[in-house]
Amino acid sequence: MIKTFKEVGTFQSLYKAQEWLTEHGYKYGSLCRDQPVAITKGEYNLPEKYKNMTRMHKLMADGWMISTDFREGEVIINIINP
Repeated sequence: MIKTFKEVGTFQSLYKAQEWLTEHGYKYGSLCRDQPVAITKGEYNLPEKYKNMTRMHKLMADGWMISTDFREGEVIINIINP
């Protein structure tokens, strides 16, 4: 499943994406520049930042939040394991 958030204002797309994830029972890691942010259903038990993830951690994620510009751009949520 893919959802795209495009809001006007600094970090507004990110905030809307995070709000949607929370409402649907997902947790997410921390931003690390323009790198993807891992998403898990229920408890988040992965490293917070993408740069600290091993290949195994990346395989354990239920999805990813991506953007070329989390500050002002659109944010895309890609849920792999709904």
